[in-house]
Amino acid sequence: MQNVDYLAEKAYAKINLHLDIKGMMPDGYHDLITIMQMVTLHDLVELRMNFTKEITVKCLNMDKEVPLEKNLAYIAAKKFYENLDFNPHTGIDITIHKNIPMASGLGGGSSDAGAVLRGLNYLYGKPYMKDDLLKIALEVGSDVPFCTIGGAWVCEGRGMPIFQTRGIKHYNLLIAINEEKISTAEQFRKLDEKYNNFVDYKMQESFGKAFSGLLCGRIDEGMSGLFNIFETIYDTSVSVDKIKSIMYEHECKKAFITGSGPAVVGVFPNMFFVEDAQEALSKENIKSYACRPINVEYEVIDPRIEPWRY
Repeated sequence: MQNVDYLAEKAYAKINLHLDIKGMMPDGYHDLITIMQMVTLHDLVELRMNFTKEITVKCLNMDKEVPLEKNLAYIAAKKFYENLDFNPHTGIDITIHKNIPMASGLGGGSSDAGAVLRGLNYLYGKPYMKDDLLKIALEVGSDVPFCTIGGAWVCEGRGMPIFQTRGIKHYNLLIAINEEKISTAEQFRKLDEKYNNFVDYKMQESFGKAFSGLLCGRIDEGMSGLFNIFETIYDTSVSVDKIKSIMYEHECKKAFITGSGPAVVGVFPNMFFVEDAQEALSKENIKSYACRPINVEYEVIDPRIEPWRY
């Protein structure tokens, strides 16, 4: 065990650069194929050991309280302790400072869970190797494995990383939201209805272009192949179209929904255009967050250097 009992860990948001569905898995989950990218928008997760053997979770700045048994940070800590092969004689107090919007497609809850797993693994002397930690992460929920390691990866199934890519570099991002919170489960239900439970669904061929481009660092080629199947059920979304229109009016190279939405990500060549677009969105009472991509895993991020320099 490390000689520390406290740790503060950043939980970076994720965006889906490409998201499609291969079909249904035997367990009833959708078999996803996606390219995920970590970005600098983040929550802060504080972990402090206690001697009660209890797991406590306090969430600050949340617009909606999540029951403890459904909180992914709590579930992550519970799974971490359940899989230990020794008695730690301690518990953990978790405090989450929320900044990532909830129910937006940015993986805020999954990122917090990933931060808990990384932090606990450090505090207890790294009892789990990376592969073991990812297995625990998958028990916690979809996207949690990626949010545990970060970077830019092709993920499949319920979000298990399989191929690392170079992601998008040298671009600035603007994430905007102007809709009520959306249930991911309800969005999947709509997709199932539209595509007949994916019985005869054929994946978009553009995945190959997105994958090869981002794998080899040909970013413009990669971005030309980006696709999100959830966009097909946003056909009549005035809000999403409005955000995209404003972004494109300010030199946005690509605008797309992340996850099941409703957050829209805009890719810009520099921060000046981001600031102009952000001002225009603000005039329409649309909240937005300027950030940058992070293309390396958590364990190789030098805390003395801003992550977007990688």
